[in-house]
Amino acid sequence: MSGTRILLLLDSLLNCGNTYAQEGLKMFDNLVMIVLSFFSLG
Repeated sequence: MSGTRILLLLDSLLNCGNTYAQEGLKMFDNLVMIVLSFFSLG
């Protein structure tokens, strides 16, 4: 019983990690675009 609980906990942690990673990538993409636009303006 405790084994499945641990597996469920790990699964939810991995799902959280994936969501954070995707959000981080989006933010990174936005930063890159901003920096590139600054360079093209400058």
